[in-house]
Amino acid sequence: MRIAIVDDDKNFVLKLQEELEKFFHQKEESAEIFCSSSLGLLEHMERQNNYSLYLLDIEMPEMDGMELAKKIRALDADARIVFLTSYERYAVQGYRVRAYDFMLKDSYKKDLTDLLERVYREEEENNEEYYAILSETKSCKIFINDILYLTKEKQYTLFHCLDGAVYKQRETLDAVKKQLPEERFVFIDKGTLVNIKHIVKIEHLEITMKNKQVLQVSRRAKSLVQERLANDWKKEL
Repeated sequence: MRIAIVDDDKNFVLKLQEELEKFFHQKEESAEIFCSSSLGLLEHMERQNNYSLYLLDIEMPEMDGMELAKKIRALDADARIVFLTSYERYAVQGYRVRAYDFMLKDSYKKDLTDLLERVYREEEENNEEYYAILSETKSCKIFINDILYLTKEKQYTLFHCLDGAVYKQRETLDAVKKQLPEERFVFIDKGTLVNIKHIVKIEHLEITMKNKQVLQVSRRAKSLVQERLANDWKKEL
Protein backbone atom coordinates (compact mmCIF):
# COMPACT_ATOMS: atom_id res chain seq x y z
CA MET A 1 0.00 0.00 0.00
CA ARG A 2 1.19 3.51 -0.76
CA ILE A 3 0.55 6.23 1.84
CA ALA A 4 1.32 9.96 1.69
CA ILE A 5 1.74 12.10 4.83
CA VAL A 6 1.72 15.89 4.77
CA ASP A 7 2.20 17.55 8.16
CA ASP A 8 4.60 20.30 9.26
CA ASP A 9 5.01 18.78 12.75
CA LYS A 10 8.05 16.57 12.19
CA ASN A 11 7.80 14.83 15.57
CA PHE A 12 4.19 13.86 14.90
CA VAL A 13 5.10 12.61 11.43
CA LEU A 14 7.75 10.31 12.92
CA LYS A 15 5.25 8.90 15.43
CA LEU A 16 2.66 8.42 12.70
CA GLN A 17 5.15 6.72 10.42
CA GLU A 18 6.14 4.38 13.26
CA GLU A 19 2.50 3.38 13.83
CA LEU A 20 2.00 2.76 10.11
CA GLU A 21 5.10 0.59 9.87
CA LYS A 22 4.00 -1.39 12.94
CA PHE A 23 0.58 -2.06 11.40
CA PHE A 24 1.94 -3.34 8.09
CA HIS A 25 4.66 -5.36 9.80
CA GLN A 26 1.93 -7.20 11.73
CA LYS A 27 0.10 -7.79 8.45
CA GLU A 28 3.35 -9.04 6.89
CA GLU A 29 2.73 -6.57 4.08
CA SER A 30 4.98 -3.92 2.60
CA ALA A 31 4.02 -0.25 2.59
CA GLU A 32 5.55 2.73 0.83
CA ILE A 33 5.27 5.82 3.04
CA PHE A 34 5.92 9.20 1.42
CA CYS A 35 6.39 12.15 3.79
CA SER A 36 6.38 15.53 2.08
CA SER A 37 5.28 19.14 2.01
CA SER A 38 2.08 20.17 0.23
CA LEU A 39 3.88 21.35 -2.89
CA GLY A 40 6.22 18.37 -2.83
CA LEU A 41 3.28 15.96 -2.84
CA LEU A 42 1.53 17.77 -5.70
CA GLU A 43 4.72 17.75 -7.79
CA HIS A 44 5.05 14.04 -7.11
CA MET A 45 1.43 13.38 -8.10
CA GLU A 46 1.78 15.33 -11.32
CA ARG A 47 4.29 12.65 -12.35
CA GLN A 48 1.49 10.05 -12.15
CA ASN A 49 2.21 9.03 -8.56
CA ASN A 50 -1.07 8.50 -6.71
CA TYR A 51 -1.52 6.92 -3.28
CA SER A 52 -3.90 4.55 -1.53
CA LEU A 53 -4.27 6.97 1.38
CA TYR A 54 -3.50 10.65 2.02
CA LEU A 55 -3.00 11.76 5.65
CA LEU A 56 -3.11 15.55 5.78
CA ASP A 57 -2.69 18.11 8.53
CA ILE A 58 -5.12 21.00 8.15
CA GLU A 59 -3.23 23.96 9.61
CA MET A 60 0.00 24.36 7.66
CA PRO A 61 1.86 27.54 6.64
CA GLU A 62 2.67 26.62 3.04
CA MET A 63 -0.82 25.52 2.02
CA ASP A 64 -3.61 24.49 4.37
CA GLY A 65 -4.96 20.94 4.23
CA MET A 66 -8.32 21.91 2.77
CA GLU A 67 -6.74 23.64 -0.20
CA LEU A 68 -4.33 20.76 -0.65
CA ALA A 69 -7.23 18.30 -0.58
CA LYS A 70 -8.95 20.14 -3.44
CA LYS A 71 -5.80 19.91 -5.54
CA ILE A 72 -5.33 16.23 -4.68
CA ARG A 73 -8.93 15.54 -5.66
CA ALA A 74 -8.31 17.19 -9.06
CA LEU A 75 -5.39 14.79 -9.68
CA ASP A 76 -6.87 11.70 -8.04
CA ALA A 77 -10.68 11.67 -8.16
CA ASP A 78 -10.94 8.57 -5.94
CA ALA A 79 -8.44 9.73 -3.32
CA ARG A 80 -8.95 8.61 0.28
CA ILE A 81 -8.20 11.86 2.11
CA VAL A 82 -7.96 11.78 5.90
CA PHE A 83 -7.50 14.98 7.90
CA LEU A 84 -5.35 15.07 11.02
CA THR A 85 -5.99 17.98 13.35
CA SER A 86 -6.32 19.10 16.95
CA TYR A 87 -9.68 20.77 16.36
CA GLU A 88 -13.07 19.14 15.77
CA ARG A 89 -14.46 22.26 14.12
CA TYR A 90 -12.77 21.34 10.84
CA ALA A 91 -14.88 18.21 10.40
CA VAL A 92 -17.69 20.01 8.55
CA GLN A 93 -15.24 21.60 6.12
CA GLY A 94 -13.72 18.18 5.52
CA TYR A 95 -16.96 16.87 4.10
CA ARG A 96 -16.93 19.64 1.50
CA VAL A 97 -13.91 18.03 -0.12
CA ARG A 98 -15.34 14.52 0.35
CA ALA A 99 -12.91 13.56 3.10
CA TYR A 100 -12.64 9.83 3.69
CA ASP A 101 -12.22 10.34 7.44
CA PHE A 102 -11.15 12.74 10.15
CA MET A 103 -8.81 12.05 13.10
CA LEU A 104 -7.92 14.11 16.16
CA LYS A 105 -4.20 14.11 16.83
CA ASP A 106 -4.50 13.56 20.57
CA SER A 107 -6.38 10.27 20.07
CA TYR A 108 -5.17 9.14 16.67
CA LYS A 109 -3.64 5.74 17.55
CA LYS A 110 -6.83 3.70 17.94
CA ASP A 111 -8.57 5.60 15.16
CA LEU A 112 -5.58 5.00 12.88
CA THR A 113 -5.72 1.23 13.40
CA ASP A 114 -9.44 1.15 12.60
CA LEU A 115 -8.85 3.33 9.55
CA LEU A 116 -6.01 1.16 8.21
CA GLU A 117 -8.06 -2.02 8.67
CA ARG A 118 -10.85 -0.48 6.61
CA VAL A 119 -8.54 0.70 3.84
CA TYR A 120 -6.66 -2.61 3.86
CA ARG A 121 -9.92 -4.54 3.32
CA GLU A 122 -10.99 -2.19 0.53
CA GLU A 123 -7.63 -2.54 -1.22
CA GLU A 124 -7.87 -6.32 -1.03
CA GLU A 125 -11.35 -6.23 -2.56
CA ASN A 126 -10.24 -3.84 -5.29
CA ASN A 127 -7.32 -6.07 -6.21
CA GLU A 128 -9.35 -9.24 -6.24
CA GLU A 129 -9.49 -10.92 -9.62
CA TYR A 130 -12.81 -11.63 -11.27
CA TYR A 131 -14.25 -13.31 -14.33
CA ALA A 132 -16.81 -11.38 -16.39
CA ILE A 133 -19.77 -13.18 -17.93
CA LEU A 134 -21.18 -11.08 -20.75
CA SER A 135 -24.25 -11.71 -22.87
CA GLU A 136 -26.97 -9.79 -24.67
CA THR A 137 -29.47 -10.37 -21.87
CA LYS A 138 -27.36 -10.51 -18.69
CA SER A 139 -23.88 -9.53 -17.55
CA CYS A 140 -22.16 -10.13 -14.22
CA LYS A 141 -18.73 -10.55 -12.69
CA ILE A 142 -17.73 -13.48 -10.51
CA PHE A 143 -14.80 -13.10 -8.13
CA ILE A 144 -12.24 -15.84 -8.68
CA ASN A 145 -12.16 -16.59 -4.95
CA ASP A 146 -15.90 -17.31 -5.07
CA ILE A 147 -15.63 -20.02 -7.75
CA LEU A 148 -15.58 -23.56 -6.31
CA TYR A 149 -15.44 -25.43 -9.60
CA LEU A 150 -16.63 -25.34 -13.22
CA THR A 151 -18.33 -28.01 -15.30
CA LYS A 152 -19.31 -28.32 -18.93
CA GLU A 153 -22.81 -28.81 -20.24
CA LYS A 154 -22.89 -29.18 -24.03
CA GLN A 155 -21.71 -25.80 -25.41
CA TYR A 156 -21.99 -24.10 -22.01
CA THR A 157 -19.77 -23.73 -18.95
CA LEU A 158 -21.36 -23.76 -15.48
CA PHE A 159 -19.73 -21.78 -12.65
CA HIS A 160 -20.46 -23.37 -9.24
CA CYS A 161 -19.84 -20.81 -6.48
CA LEU A 162 -19.27 -20.82 -2.72
CA ASP A 163 -22.68 -19.33 -1.96
CA GLY A 164 -24.43 -22.11 -3.88
CA ALA A 165 -25.14 -19.97 -6.94
CA VAL A 166 -24.59 -21.45 -10.41
CA TYR A 167 -23.84 -19.19 -13.39
CA LYS A 168 -24.01 -20.26 -17.01
CA GLN A 169 -21.99 -19.00 -19.96
CA ARG A 170 -22.20 -20.00 -23.61
CA GLU A 171 -18.53 -20.84 -23.99
CA THR A 172 -16.52 -24.06 -23.82
CA LEU A 173 -14.80 -25.05 -20.59
CA ASP A 174 -11.40 -25.05 -22.33
CA ALA A 175 -11.97 -21.49 -23.56
CA VAL A 176 -12.99 -20.33 -20.08
CA LYS A 177 -9.93 -22.00 -18.52
CA LYS A 178 -7.63 -19.87 -20.69
CA GLN A 179 -9.15 -16.74 -19.13
CA LEU A 180 -8.63 -17.90 -15.54
CA PRO A 181 -5.37 -17.79 -13.48
CA GLU A 182 -3.57 -20.96 -14.56
CA GLU A 183 -2.07 -21.61 -11.12
CA ARG A 184 -5.48 -21.56 -9.42
CA PHE A 185 -7.39 -24.25 -11.33
CA VAL A 186 -6.87 -27.91 -12.16
CA PHE A 187 -8.89 -30.47 -14.14
CA ILE A 188 -10.03 -33.40 -11.96
CA ASP A 189 -11.58 -35.04 -15.02
CA LYS A 190 -12.31 -34.00 -18.61
CA GLY A 191 -15.39 -32.03 -17.67
CA THR A 192 -14.63 -30.56 -14.22
CA LEU A 193 -12.21 -27.73 -13.44
CA VAL A 194 -11.63 -27.10 -9.72
CA ASN A 195 -10.34 -24.08 -7.78
CA ILE A 196 -7.34 -25.47 -5.87
CA LYS A 197 -7.79 -22.93 -3.06
CA HIS A 198 -11.08 -24.56 -2.05
CA ILE A 199 -9.89 -28.17 -1.88
CA VAL A 200 -9.51 -29.25 1.76
CA LYS A 201 -8.81 -32.97 1.33
CA ILE A 202 -7.98 -35.61 -1.25
CA GLU A 203 -8.49 -39.26 -0.46
CA HIS A 204 -8.40 -42.13 -2.93
CA LEU A 205 -10.34 -40.81 -5.94
CA GLU A 206 -12.31 -38.14 -4.06
CA ILE A 207 -11.68 -34.53 -3.15
CA THR A 208 -13.57 -32.65 -0.46
CA MET A 209 -14.30 -29.00 -1.11
CA LYS A 210 -14.58 -26.13 1.38
CA ASN A 211 -18.39 -26.39 1.30
CA LYS A 212 -18.04 -30.13 2.21
CA GLN A 213 -19.08 -31.20 -1.29
CA VAL A 214 -17.28 -34.32 -2.51
CA LEU A 215 -16.16 -34.56 -6.16
CA GLN A 216 -14.76 -37.53 -8.04
CA VAL A 217 -11.22 -37.44 -9.48
CA SER A 218 -10.30 -39.53 -12.50
CA ARG A 219 -7.39 -41.97 -12.14
CA ARG A 220 -5.55 -40.19 -14.92
CA ALA A 221 -5.87 -36.78 -13.22
CA LYS A 222 -5.15 -37.88 -9.62
CA SER A 223 -1.35 -37.56 -9.66
CA LEU A 224 -1.48 -34.06 -11.21
CA VAL A 225 -4.11 -32.93 -8.69
CA GLN A 226 -2.00 -34.25 -5.79
CA GLU A 227 1.10 -32.51 -7.14
CA ARG A 228 -0.69 -29.18 -7.64
CA LEU A 229 -2.22 -29.38 -4.17
CA ALA A 230 1.11 -30.20 -2.52
CA ASN A 231 2.78 -27.22 -4.18
CA ASP A 232 -0.06 -24.88 -3.21
CA TRP A 233 -0.21 -26.01 0.41
CA LYS A 234 3.60 -25.64 0.77
CA LYS A 235 3.29 -21.96 -0.19
CA GLU A 236 0.84 -21.43 2.69
CA LEU A 237 3.11 -22.96 5.32
